[in-house]
Amino acid sequence: KHGIAFDEVAFNALLLACAKADRLKEAEEIFQEMLLAEGTPPTLVTISILVKLYGKAKMLDKALEVSSLARNKYNLHPNLYLFTCLIQACVRNRHIKKSWQVFGQMFESGVIPDAIAYGTVIHGCVYHSKFEEAMTFVRHAYGVGQPKALASLVDLPPVALSKHAVPLQLQGEVLSALRKALQKKNQHGHLQELDTILKRP
Repeated sequence: KHGIAFDEVAFNALLLACAKADRLKEAEEIFQEMLLAEGTPPTLVTISILVKLYGKAKMLDKALEVSSLARNKYNLHPNLYLFTCLIQACVRNRHIKKSWQVFGQMFESGVIPDAIAYGTVIHGCVYHSKFEEAMTFVRHAYGVGQPKALASLVDLPPVALSKHAVPLQLQGEVLSALRKALQKKNQHGHLQELDTILKRP
């Protein structure tokens, strides 16, 4: 509107600057300008920035809404990074079961979670003292046991979880947080199982 032509890279740079400064209102205005401008459709980078902003602002509904808009109107299907941002937004907003559903949607979409995605959902389980569920994700990440337990958590048939890159090496900070929580809550059985899994060759 000032006679300056912006491309999607410039719009995304402005959105990222707003995100770093926690300026949600300005980010929403920039996003609307981006949608109205010719030749500058949103990208997955655009949507990821907005999802993180909405998640941090405790506006999970808006985070899910903008992701749906991207998919339905612009045919932008979530990639690994966007799925992880959505999981993080769910965890931030204490919608732990929704984070499990989003994790399942990754597999349903053909996107294979990496260690960061597993770590994000496990962190949410730990934060909400869902230790059995946390261990279910750990087992699946390391390729231990059958996928049936995880399938029931993420609302998918076990066969949908049969293909994924295993074993993964989860982040040290995730494992440390899980171990400390298990010790604090006297979850000795889970603690012993965790140590056994990590000692596997």
